[in-house]
Amino acid sequence: SWDGVRLQLLEQGLDGGDVPVTVVQADGERVQRLLPLGERQLLKEEGDLVEHLGFHPWMPVLAARIGGVVAGGAAEQAGLREGDLVLAVDGEPVSSWTALVDIVRRSAGKDLRLSIERDGAQQEVVVTPAKRSDEDGERGHIGAYVDFPESLRQQLVREVRYGPLEALGRAVGKTRDMSVLTLRVLFKMVSGQASLSNISGPITIASYAGATAAIGLVSFLTFLAVISVSLGVLNLLPVPMLDGGHLLYYLIEAVKGSPVSEGFELRGQQIGMALLAMLMGIAIFNDLQRLMQ
Repeated sequence: SWDGVRLQLLEQGLDGGDVPVTVVQADGERVQRLLPLGERQLLKEEGDLVEHLGFHPWMPVLAARIGGVVAGGAAEQAGLREGDLVLAVDGEPVSSWTALVDIVRRSAGKDLRLSIERDGAQQEVVVTPAKRSDEDGERGHIGAYVDFPESLRQQLVREVRYGPLEALGRAVGKTRDMSVLTLRVLFKMVSGQASLSNISGPITIASYAGATAAIGLVSFLTFLAVISVSLGVLNLLPVPMLDGGHLLYYLIEAVKGSPVSEGFELRGQQIGMALLAMLMGIAIFNDLQRLMQ
């Protein structure tokens, strides 16, 4: 899946260099290509990793056919219905759903004359896209979504199943890999090779939890597992105030044969509290910045 592609690219390309990628070409031939990352730092920028590398997942070209309308939206008010095929906008032919979306987005508040085909007959409707603001400025939207054929949807979905024993082994391996990756990313951020904007706090976590829950139970549980592994690794770091800090004290005690002094432990707790407060401050700042965008 594309999730697996992103994870493998991040794991193998975190230190730069050339990443070998095996692909099957359109003619069925299997070849290996090199993705030349060089000195590129994959986590220096926020956003989708694959897009930053200059490519994107394949998507089918869909006809400009209305799959449904949102109640109270501009499309419903204009009389558009499920199944309507948009042929032209203001006399200009529309070849695909993407082309229709582009026109609507740049026409906020403007009347658009749509030529549509409904039940074999052509007619015209006038729709006025409502205004919506986002990080790219003001855009138009009409409250309609595309008709996505089920046959095409099946081409974009891959189902993978494992038996109980194989699933257990893969789960252990996945937990190990995610733990190592978390440590590598933390090191990259501390050394300045990764942007601190990759740190997320409770607001972003709650947002993604809601989004994954809306997709389905498996996606939600997968998200919780990733968060749990990340928090577990963070908690085991040798920082006072965390469990890893206590383990560090026990190790020192085992080496020197006596507990650390109360003064040393107190200073360690103060340093640990300051580090955690700083980390939490960065996380909440990033959350608020994403929220405002």
